Amino acid sequence: MTTSEIKEQDLTTEITTKANIIDAIDCKQALLFSYNKDVSANKPRKIYPHNFYWRGKKLMLDAFQVSGDSLTGNVQTFKQFDVSLIKDCIIIDESFEVQTGYNGKSDRYNNSICGVIN
Repeated sequence: MTTSEIKEQDLTTEITTKANIIDAIDCKQALLFSYNKDVSANKPRKIYPHNFYWRGKKLMLDAFQVSGDSLTGNVQTFKQFDVSLIKDCIIIDESFEVQTGYNGKSDRYNNSICGVIN
């Protein structure tokens, strides 16, 4: 594979990840992905995405993690994910309700791309 082909493939993957995040939030569907911060991670994370937003120059995803690996050891809780570290992101056929503790009106979401409505 040439450098150009690798860059094109990376761009396609990045666009697909962002589109899947937006679609999953709009339809309140769970996502499954690997998170590259987890160097030794073996189990993909299943999450309920709640808000997709800019924090400075980084795209972030706030989500309730349901299962999978976690560096903190806390699995079933809200987490912030740096979207650039998300890999192999797919929408799965599992709907969710807005989780307790989510505040869509938080100042954190002033630069929101999309979020679930509670």
